This record gives sequence, C-alpha cells and structure tokens, in this order.
Amino acid sequence: MRSPTTTLVFLAILAVSVFCLFAVWPSAPTRYLPGDFWPEGRGISIGDYERKTMRLGLDLQGGAHLVLQAVPPADFEGDLTESLEVAKEVIERRVDAFGVVEPEIQIASGNRLDVQVPGMSLPDAERLIGRTATLSYRIFNDAGELVAASGIVDEVEIAMTGQHLKSNTYPERRGTTYAVNFETTGVGNELMRQITTRALQHPIGDPRRRLLVYLDNELISDAVVQGVIEDQGTITGLHSFTEANDLSRQLNAGALPVPLRTIQANEVSASLGDDSVKASVNAAEIGLLAVLAFMILYYRLPGVLAAFALIVYALITLTVFKMWPVTLTLSGIAAFILSVGMAVDANILIFERMKEELRRGRPLATAIETGFRRAWPSIRDSNVATFITCAILFWFGDQFGASFVRGFAITLAIGVAVSMFSAIVVTRTFLRLFVGTRIARSRWLFNAEPLSSQPEAADGEDEAAPTTPRPTFIAFAQRRWVTLGLSLIVFIAAAVTLLVPPPLKAGIEFTGGSTFTLQFAQEQPAAETDGEGASAGEEAEPPAPEPVRVVEPEELREALARLGHEEARVQGAGFNTYLVRTIELQGAPPLEAGEGPVPPGEIDDILAALEEEFGPVQRLDFATVSGTVSTEIARDATLAVVAAAVAILIYVAFAFRRQRAAWRYGLCAVIALVHDSVIVLGLFSLLAKVAGTEVDTAFIVAILTVIGFSVHDTIVVFDRVREVTSRDTLVPFAEAVNVSLTETLVRSINTSFVTVLTIIAMFLIGGVTIQNFLLVLLVGVIAGTYSSIFVAAQVLVAWDNHDIGRFFRRPTSPGAGEPQEAAATGG
Repeated sequence: MRSPTTTLVFLAILAVSVFCLFAVWPSAPTRYLPGDFWPEGRGISIGDYERKTMRLGLDLQGGAHLVLQAVPPADFEGDLTESLEVAKEVIERRVDAFGVVEPEIQIASGNRLDVQVPGMSLPDAERLIGRTATLSYRIFNDAGELVAASGIVDEVEIAMTGQHLKSNTYPERRGTTYAVNFETTGVGNELMRQITTRALQHPIGDPRRRLLVYLDNELISDAVVQGVIEDQGTITGLHSFTEANDLSRQLNAGALPVPLRTIQANEVSASLGDDSVKASVNAAEIGLLAVLAFMILYYRLPGVLAAFALIVYALITLTVFKMWPVTLTLSGIAAFILSVGMAVDANILIFERMKEELRRGRPLATAIETGFRRAWPSIRDSNVATFITCAILFWFGDQFGASFVRGFAITLAIGVAVSMFSAIVVTRTFLRLFVGTRIARSRWLFNAEPLSSQPEAADGEDEAAPTTPRPTFIAFAQRRWVTLGLSLIVFIAAAVTLLVPPPLKAGIEFTGGSTFTLQFAQEQPAAETDGEGASAGEEAEPPAPEPVRVVEPEELREALARLGHEEARVQGAGFNTYLVRTIELQGAPPLEAGEGPVPPGEIDDILAALEEEFGPVQRLDFATVSGTVSTEIARDATLAVVAAAVAILIYVAFAFRRQRAAWRYGLCAVIALVHDSVIVLGLFSLLAKVAGTEVDTAFIVAILTVIGFSVHDTIVVFDRVREVTSRDTLVPFAEAVNVSLTETLVRSINTSFVTVLTIIAMFLIGGVTIQNFLLVLLVGVIAGTYSSIFVAAQVLVAWDNHDIGRFFRRPTSPGAGEPQEAAATGG
C-alpha cells in the first residue's frame, strides 16, 4: 500500500518542478524549440531579487577577457593585497561607466585580476581597463627641468594629482579639439591656486608659464596658464571625443593604486557567441532525448520513471545555474551534458540492483529498498571521486583566471550533486508510487523476468537471506593475460608515439603567442521565388548564387608570411574559416602625445591586408598569452594531473579500507587511469603529427575529466567485488571478480553508451571550438569502460593471486602457479 509520506514527497517534487520550469523557461523559446506558439519566459522575481536570463560566459555572448598582473614599482611600500582590492573596485567603476551588463571581475592567485567584460572589444577593454590612469601635473622650474607641480598646505608640500579632482569630470568639444572639464577638491583648490599664481608671474613664451598634464607618464595636455585656477579647470588639447571621454571616465573612477600589465587576453565576437548558444542548446536537447529514448526502450517502466526524474534533474540544475547565478560557458554546457550521463548512471546502478532482487522473487517494495541500499555505496564513492576531480579543476582554473576551466568544474560539480538527489529521492519516490498496485506484479514491465523458475514472494514479505553467487558468469579472470597483453600493446604503442618528436603540439596557453579565428566570405542561400511570374508549364529557376572566393590554407599561410609571420600556423575550422596561430601580437599601442584616435594594433593590420587580398574577412575571436603565464599554466597543469591521481589513490584506499590490502584498490585504480590517459595522449600525439592538432587548457580539463570517469567506473566494479567477498569470505578472489564483472557488465555498457550519446550530440552539433575537448572525453569514456573491466580488475586478481612476478618467469608447466583457476571456471 502506498505510504502517505510518498504521496507528500511526490507532490513536493511536482511543485518544485513546476517552479523550476517557470524559472528557467527562456525569454525567446522559439530560438531553441520548434514552432512559434511558445509563450515567452519572464524569469524569476522574488522581492528585490530578479533574474530574467541565464548569465552567459563570453564564449556564448561575445566580449573581452583580460588577465592583469600587478607590477608594483621598486619603491612600492603599500599592501599589495589591499591595492588589488582597490584596483578591483576602480575597474568595476570604469566598467559600470561603460554600461556593461554583468561584468565579472575577480582577484586571482599570483597578484592578478581576472576581468570578463561582455559586449566590449579587446582594444576598448585594454584601453579602458588596463590603464593605470594616474593623472599628474608638471611644470618647468627655474633650471628648465620638468618637475611635479606642487603647493604648500598646512606646511606640507603636496603634488597636484588626479586624486585632487572631484568625480564629476565631463568631456566637451573645443573648436577642432576636445577637452575635459574638472572641479577640484578642497586641497586641490589651494594647490591649483598656488600653481597657477606662480605661473602668471612669468611672461607668455616663458616655459615656466606652461602647465603640463600627464596620464600614466604620457603627455596629454600642454597649456599656457591664462589666469588663476581654483575650484575648476579644463584639460585641453585632446584630439578625439573617444580620448576625452575615456579620460573623463578614468578620472571619475579613480586611478589604479598599482600598475597592471596584461598577460592574457581573449576576445569572442557576439555573432560566434550567439551561434554557440543555439548549437549547444540544440545538442543538449538531442542528447537528452536520445538518453531518454534508450532508458525507456531498455528499462521499460523504470526507464519511463527515470525519464521523468531526468527532466526534474535538468529543471533543478538549470534553476540553480540561473539563480546562483553560475556563468554558463560552452564548457559548462558540455559539463551539464556529461552530468546527464552521470545522472543516468545512478539510475542504471539502482535499476540493475532492482532487477537482481526481482529476479530472485522479491516483491517490488523490497526490491526497491534493497536495490537503493546496495547501489548507494557505488553512487557515493564514484561521485566523491568526481567531486575530487572538480575541486582540482577549479583550483587549476583559478590559478590563471581560466573561466573555461572554472565554469566546467562548477557546472559538473552542481550537476553531479543534483544527480545524486534525483536518483536517491526523485526516482525512488516515483517507484514507490507503484508499490501495491497491479503493475508491481508485472516483471516484464521492470525488464526483470526470472532467469530460472523461482517462486515469487508476495508484497510485504521480509527480505530473504542473500543467496550465493550463481555459477553462471563470464570467466574474465581466466583470460586476464590476453586482455592485459592487448592493453599493454596499445599502451606501448601510445607511449612510443609520445616519444617520437613532437610528443604533443602545445597551444598558446603553454608556449605563449596569439591565436585568432578568421572567417572569409560564406555561401549565400539562393533567393526564393514563388513562380507567379513564370508562364504556364514553365518552372521559375532561382538565380544562381554569387560565386564565393574560397581561400585555401596554403594561400593564407603565404599571405601571412608576406606580412612578416612566417611562423604562422593555419588550421581549418569550417568552410572558409581558419584558426591562425602566431607569435604574440601586440594590441592597440598606448596613445602618444599629439596622436588622436587609437592607432590599430598588429591584428588590425593583418586583417586589413587580408581583406585587401581575399575580400571580406571577419575575426571571430582573438586570444593572446604571454610567455610568463604560459610557463605557469604548463606547471599548474602537471601539478593538477598528479594531484588528481594522488587524491584518487588516497580516497579509493580509504573507501575500501575494510578490504584486505586496501591500498591495492587505490593503486589499481591509478593504473587504470594512467592507462586511459596515456591512450588519449598517444592519440593526440598522432593527431599532432598528422593533422597539426594542438593541446590547450581544455585538453587538460578533458584529461582530468577522463581520470574522474575512469575512477568512477572502476569504483563501481570494486564495490561489487567488496560486496561479493564480504558476502562469502570463502569464495576464491578470481571467482568473486568474475561474478562482480558479470553482474556490472550491463551497467558499465549502458552507462558508457548513454554518456557517449550525449558527447556525440555535442560533438556533431555543438560547434568546432570544443571538438578536441569532446574528442578527449569520447575516447576517454570508451577507454575508461574498458580499463575498469579488463585492466583494473584483472591487475587486482593478478596481484591477489601472487602471479605478477610469474609473468616475468616461465612456468614449469602450463598450469603452474594457478591454484585458484579451477574454482573460477564454473559455467
């Protein structure tokens, strides 16, 4: 009979789901859903809290990303940490004055600031944000030397600077030039009065009559003092409104307390970001539908319930993303899709356990509770390993302000946490609703037809004592040297590939340099005609589209070489679209005296030359990394991978601490993840030699994710080994492993299959920018499934059987040294 508590929990889940649906419903649903009849979402509004849309990262909406390094002068005596806090506030005021919506400005490790500004070009961001904006006034003394303009206040000599101006400056046009009007503070009034009074004592033409204004040690104004200035004045001689407006904004926001140097910069065009959003959402929809279809077809009624549970999971997760708010990046969407696979895994673990209980003749109520209880250790331990990976990923990304890495880590961690809630609470509640109904008596609906004739217990019977393992299992352990030998061959091949130079082709994050994506003319669809003007019996032919100038990779390389970039690498990224990597390009150079508008940087010169030769060209993104930060990224990436392996070894050993030689479980898990990682590295080493594929920080993220998935799979197998050996301490270890692998085989294959489905959907539809990242995940998931069955478990058997040493010695007879094998060949 259904419990009242179950009904209440179901109603609570339903209410939460409805709220989440309203909260995450998009404001423009026709962009992501077929048809034009969908209502528009209004977001969330609770009291003073309001959020209309998801917070999107730069790769999904376009904008500029800067990592700024504090460069204190040699005589700096202040607190650098406090100075960075002040610098953060100053930059926030500057960005707010620009009208940017939801900028992200964070203090990163290494005395750095991570600044993400949506909707702003990289030159604008560097000009507005990175400039120290220290305003100083200078005069010529009697010796003709340029010195700071100062005055005496309360018997103390004080230099006149921008700190003595009020935050209400404004630009205006003065004839053919521009100026910034300002008002001084109380101390500034006195300083400016003394300075200008002294200047008026000298005739016009005398250098001592001049008052010079410097911004970051660059002369921006050189004026002759015409009268005494006290409470207000003007900075003249500015050559463009942009220059005057930027100066006004910077003066109003305040000067940075310490100079900042740009060590990493990225830019993504708004059009590329918009395309990425649509493609990623479509990929997520298709991936989720494919997973739901598989679950329903394979698990029948539990699959239908899991489908609803997954929908609840998706709604809750997206609501957390929106209300937190989590900055959703392309990598974050990939992490969400990957977490869907992990959410399915928890359901698969539970359903497989339930099927075992139902096939033993247990009633549905008992099968549900027993299945959940026995699946929980696997779900808990495998997800903790994933949380460890997420924590290390977040640390890695935080070291150098990598929003891609941080976004992936946060999104995956939230997704895995919600997936545990979904499986343990939502799915269990849905299943409990059918206890005591006619549906509960149908084993077919639960895909749990008895494998042999067994009496079925009535609903409410006590759980029978666990039976010993059936002798019908696959003899994995007896063929371990075949599978381990095959794994060793593939491992050696991958290692040899890595030993042949170049082992991997490093991206700019590891070597320094600049990279940008160029899109030349695209094919235009033919204009549609309705045929009304055509004569009877004739078909109206659509006009032929104009021919498109297709730029070949070699042509682009030669053009870049003529522009002085012989080192440039060109890689295809779609039709008439290329990813170009060069040495570090300089952005917009600083303004010099008398220059006017901001002059173009190297990237602008390249674009102008390419457009003249090949026709219209659009820069979709741009990134540059200094050599200093690239060295740090390479170091931190190595530390992250090593830390992940060590942390997982320690945790697995702790989780299996009640087992004999528990450290073996941890070491076997590490052996499996090293096997998977080397295979992925070998593949990309081969791709580097054949196709010039580069590795970047996204590659490191994917490797760490593969490590997490590999351990996730291995822990599920080890947990079943722990259960079997605890249930029957006399069973030979090789037989226990065979039973465990046989019982978890369907789960391993199904979990990998649904995860691969989601990755393939993202790979085919989600855009080219993260295809290498997804390729690592795809290969890693397949390798991880293989290694959990044929590497980790088999090494554990070989270790327990004391025959690792025998591998290096010839046995005296064909069966020597295998005392337990005969007991493990049943069936």
